[in-house]
Amino acid sequence: FCLDAFAYLKVSGVTFAHSYGRSRWDQKAFILNTSVSGARARVDLADCRFHDIYGYKDTETKYHGGAAVWVGKNALATLNRCEMSDCHSHSRGGAIRVAESSGIVFLNECILRDNVLKDRFGSAVHVTAGSFLANNCTFAHNIGSHAVLNGGGNWLLVNSTVVADYVSSLSDSNMVWRSESGTDRTAAMVNSILLFDGYTSVYINGSSYSMTSLGYNLTGANNQYFTPSDNDLTGCTASGLGLTWSDDGYYQWNGAVSGFTKATLTDVENAVKTGCNRSAGPYSNIGQGFYDWLQEIGGGKNPLAYDQAGNARNSAAMWPGSYEKH
Repeated sequence: FCLDAFAYLKVSGVTFAHSYGRSRWDQKAFILNTSVSGARARVDLADCRFHDIYGYKDTETKYHGGAAVWVGKNALATLNRCEMSDCHSHSRGGAIRVAESSGIVFLNECILRDNVLKDRFGSAVHVTAGSFLANNCTFAHNIGSHAVLNGGGNWLLVNSTVVADYVSSLSDSNMVWRSESGTDRTAAMVNSILLFDGYTSVYINGSSYSMTSLGYNLTGANNQYFTPSDNDLTGCTASGLGLTWSDDGYYQWNGAVSGFTKATLTDVENAVKTGCNRSAGPYSNIGQGFYDWLQEIGGGKNPLAYDQAGNARNSAAMWPGSYEKH
C-alpha cells in the first residue's frame, strides 16, 4: 500500500506476508508520504501481522529500511496489538522506519521480533527524523548491528521491554538503544526494561546528543553519556530479573527487584503527557497526543493501566516493562 495526500486507511485483523521488494525502494508493505501542502496521510492498523517482508536495497540509503512500515512526510501510522516478525531490510530499520521530521508512528501492545537487518542502525526500528512513541511493546530476537532502536527524532518508550540477545557481529558498538536526538528533539523512556547482557543498554552517540530518563527503568550495567534518574536501576541482567520468553511474544519475569522504587500509574501518565512535549505534525505536544490516542483506542480502558498480556497493573506499584503478573 502506498498512501499519499489525504489518504486515511483503517485495517483490522489482516496478515501481510511474503512481500519481496525486487526492483524499487517503495516496494514495502506500507509507504506513507505526501509533499502536498496542508495534506496528511494516515493508516490505523489493529490486530495485524507482518511476516516475511523483504525490502529492496536502493542506491540511496534514505530509502532503506522499514520493510513493514515506512513513514515519510506529513504522515501518521498507528499500530495497536500488531506483530512484526521476519522482516528484512538492508539497513536503517528492520521493520519500521520514520524518515522525515513530520512523520509519526504510535504503537500500543505491539511485538517486534525476529526481524533482520543486514547492515547497521536499528534492527527493529530506525528514526531518521520524526516521532516514535510506544506503550506496552516488546522488541526481542531482532538481528543486526548498532542497536535494536536507533536514530534521532522524538522518542517515547513507555512500559516496554527491549532485549538485544543476538547481533550480526558482537562488538562494543552494539547496544539496545542508540540515540542521536539533540536539544531540539526528545528521546525519553519511563517504566521500561532495556537489556543486552555484557554489552551496552543505552548508547548516546556523542555528548551533543541526549537521552532523558523519566524514571523507573531497568537497564544493564553499560551505558554511555546516559545519566539514569534516581528511580532507575542499572546493572540488571536477564537472568537476574528472571526473564523467560513466552510463546505469546513477550518476556515474563518474576518482578523481584531489590533497591528499586516502582512507579505509580499517575507517575507514568504524567510522564507520557509531559515528558515528550514537542510540536510534531498536527500535535502541539506529541506526548499528550499519544496519551489521547491511547485513551481513544482503549474504549474506556486505560492502556497504561494494563500490561501486554492483559493483566491489570498495580496502579500503586507498577512493574517495569511490558509484563506484570500478580
